[in-house]
Amino acid sequence: MVPNHSPFNNTLVFIQNPNCGYYATASQWEKRFGRVIKNDVRPMVILFPFWPVEFVYDIDDTEGEPITDENIISWWRENGGTFDDKIMENTFRILEWLGIRWHKPDPSEYFENHTLRVGGFARYTYSTGEFDIALHPRYSEFSLESYWILCHEIAHILLGHLGSVVWPPDKKSSNWKEISKNRCHVPDNIMELEAELVAWIVFNSLGIEKNSESYIAMWMNNPDDFRRLEMSEVLRVAGKIQDMGKGIPIYRKQAKATP
Repeated sequence: MVPNHSPFNNTLVFIQNPNCGYYATASQWEKRFGRVIKNDVRPMVILFPFWPVEFVYDIDDTEGEPITDENIISWWRENGGTFDDKIMENTFRILEWLGIRWHKPDPSEYFENHTLRVGGFARYTYSTGEFDIALHPRYSEFSLESYWILCHEIAHILLGHLGSVVWPPDKKSSNWKEISKNRCHVPDNIMELEAELVAWIVFNSLGIEKNSESYIAMWMNNPDDFRRLEMSEVLRVAGKIQDMGKGIPIYRKQAKATP
């Protein structure tokens, strides 16, 4: 995947050109790299916020100044698989902005109600109309492992597994919008596969290899399960969680109202 682009757009580009290693707009190629688009090349299409589509081009579709800094396009070298604590801080800040409560429950409370949930859980309380996420009490300090659990549980919420998600969360505004549709009907094993795929994509965007094979195998009932996944939703939510890690509110029209 290419950094600074959503997983959904990366997938769109891959479908159009599986050999594409890096893509950018004509303007970005010229301003950042000193390269121009060759004549008679066919652009690739991606989605663009507040605009129908954007045209982008593979590096092979350009000519001009040589690219001497390999790290510019070999993003996995640039990133180096590092995890910045700021990602966790930003994510919690956006959770608060979304009205999603997170907490570390008392061990007795946790094990009394969620003995089989080894990492954490997400839930929706009908009486209050609130979503909340709890991490296992062993996560007294934030770590890469706790971020994995957090991504997985946020994914359940934003994938609509617990019901629709709206902004503003209290629906007091006459202009509230549904930002995640209700998908409570999805079978439990498909929910787990989707949430884990989201976490896997987010970690790969950071250049960090995440071992999801055993977890996915545990929830695979038959080979046809992958056909039942809503990959458009998986990619959309992975992009939203990446935005959260950067401190970007996931409902873009409110982007100026920084939490």
